[in-house]
Amino acid sequence: MDKRNHRLKFLQHLQFNLLKVVVAVCEENDLTYYLSGGSLLGAVRHKGFIPWDDDIDIDMPRKDYDQLLKILPSKLPQYMELATYKATSDYHLLSSQVWNKKVNVEFIQNDPPMVKPCWIDIFPLDGAPKEGFGRRLWKMKLRFFESMWGFSRIEEATDSHLGRSHVRQFAISAGKQLHINRFLDPNKWSSRWEKALKKTDSRVTGYLFSGAGAYKFNSIYNIKHTYGKGAKYEYEGSLQNGPANANSYLRKMYGDYMAPPPKDQRNWHGTRFISESQFLCGYFPISAESSLPEILRGLEQAKNQCDYVMAGVEKGVSDHTISQVSKLADEVIDSVEFQNMAAASVPFEVIFLTNTTNLEYSDAAKSEYKRAGVSTVNVTD
Repeated sequence: MDKRNHRLKFLQHLQFNLLKVVVAVCEENDLTYYLSGGSLLGAVRHKGFIPWDDDIDIDMPRKDYDQLLKILPSKLPQYMELATYKATSDYHLLSSQVWNKKVNVEFIQNDPPMVKPCWIDIFPLDGAPKEGFGRRLWKMKLRFFESMWGFSRIEEATDSHLGRSHVRQFAISAGKQLHINRFLDPNKWSSRWEKALKKTDSRVTGYLFSGAGAYKFNSIYNIKHTYGKGAKYEYEGSLQNGPANANSYLRKMYGDYMAPPPKDQRNWHGTRFISESQFLCGYFPISAESSLPEILRGLEQAKNQCDYVMAGVEKGVSDHTISQVSKLADEVIDSVEFQNMAAASVPFEVIFLTNTTNLEYSDAAKSEYKRAGVSTVNVTD
């Protein structure tokens, strides 16, 4: 497993934990949410993350979204934070994000690169007019507010983005060169754009769209035909809500969505972990000589001490043991593969956890990992 793929797996694990916290609050308060965009596509095509995706997106009807913003801050653990343009400094998106502040990521596609905590996105769904002349006027109005908002935060825009039109790309490049954001207040334009988005009542028109999302007017859907009463989709071993008609949603947004795109057309946010992240990874070695009860006790201990636990399986471990280990460990990895991963310089402190059989790495092996940039500590019970 190469360095980028392994770090991406860490990021996806953290983001899935953020999703579980948000979903628990939604379910506790009877708030509607849907997996959206690439996350819904991942659920349908991969039963979880798209393998190269580095974020999670959910949509919520505006009423439920606004209610969540009121409830969520008091429900989050201390290391998490709800980011909104009204409450968070230097945050100007009309969507909100939930952050894991223990881990920072760098957006290397930005110029200069931008750093922020590990995150998931929450987008409000607003009403859209019925088809016709009124919808065309509505689009023109919203495009104006979005453009002014975009110019007000032009320095935050990535230099390139898959699917961005040539006209939009030119406008962003020119705006950066002219530093047009010096004359515009992003908070004011965020408020004006949001006010315009809220004006159309979906209960009257029967249409919803994600105006703050990436697909804008291509995300206009008939509520009854697409969203309905919602449906459950398998996602990373859990069941999550999504639109009732996922085929209608995904076909409009992606076309032939079941066919993975070529490598050069796979979208990601250009993320890279910051080495000072406080995320703690535990590596728990398992040999054929270890008894299953001892292994499971050791893994429980590891889960209590670490944010992420890798079980390193050596040769000769039975399939039954691996099956039981998979239920507790965040990742089961071949011990040789772990050595390759360590050589790729994982950007976290790695603790070697041992159980009562006292499985420990030799000083020579630990020295090798340290030379690869991985700090090691042995923890015994």
